[in-house]
Amino acid sequence: MESKRFNDALLKAIDLALHSLGKSSKQALYFHLETTFHLCGMEIPGKVEEFDRAIRLIFKGGAVYLERSILEKLCEDLGVKFEEKYVVDFVEAISKLRSMVSERSPFVGLTFQWTGCWCKKRLWR
Repeated sequence: MESKRFNDALLKAIDLALHSLGKSSKQALYFHLETTFHLCGMEIPGKVEEFDRAIRLIFKGGAVYLERSILEKLCEDLGVKFEEKYVVDFVEAISKLRSMVSERSPFVGLTFQWTGCWCKKRLWR
């Protein structure tokens, strides 16, 4: 059940982050993900690497801002404290969050802290 909750929370976080781009942009992006990358929205929790690759191809360097927004919203929904120090690989971050929340229930009281680096000392800020 925790896996379903995590997947639902991830889908909700992605949807909210994409909605911040505007309703029509969000719809266009979902259409592009499905037609160009053959990635249906509901499949994203099981295909995080493909989703990451797709948004990096679409948004280039700007993908990091969308990914951070997704991670912030996901942590908020799961009740995990989001502490950002350095950027971590998006796929790795999702994997770490998934393991964190599957090891503990309830999720309240967990802290997710960045310790890695996105790409050779490149910081969010």
